[in-house]
Amino acid sequence: MLNGENDQHNGIDIQATRGTTIYSPIRGQVIDTAQSTSQHTNNGAHVRARVTASGTIYEFVMIHMVTDSVIVESGDSITPGQPIGEVNCTGACGGDHLHLQVYEVTYPINPITNKPMQKKVAIDPVPLAGGEACSKKG
Repeated sequence: MLNGENDQHNGIDIQATRGTTIYSPIRGQVIDTAQSTSQHTNNGAHVRARVTASGTIYEFVMIHMVTDSVIVESGDSITPGQPIGEVNCTGACGGDHLHLQVYEVTYPINPITNKPMQKKVAIDPVPLAGGEACSKKG
C-alpha cells in the first residue's frame, strides 16, 4: 500500500540506504539498461538481465537505481555478486529500496518461492543490496 491505495506489485522491495551497492543475483547477460524519465512513472534507472536454467529462461529486473550508478551495459555478461548499480528512491516510492522482479519468460514469478505471482506477497528475501525487505502493509 502506498498513499493509502493498494497496488499490484509483481516483485519484492528490498529496503536499503540510498547509494548502497546492488549486486547481481545471477550469472547471465544484461538485456538492457534504461532510465525512466516520465513525470508520472519515473522509476529511475533499471537493469534487466536474462539467465537460462534447466532449459527455462528467466529475466531479472532491478528498478529504482541511482541514474548515474549503473555500471553494466546491454550485452555484458554478469556474475553473482558483481556490482551493477546503487539503490535509490524514485517514482512511486515510500523510501529507499531495490525493487526486484523475476519473470519466467514473460510471466512474473516470486523470486524466493519460484511460484507464479499475481499480487504482492510477504516474504523474507536474501538481501541483494545489504538491506531488509520493505514493509508495505496496509
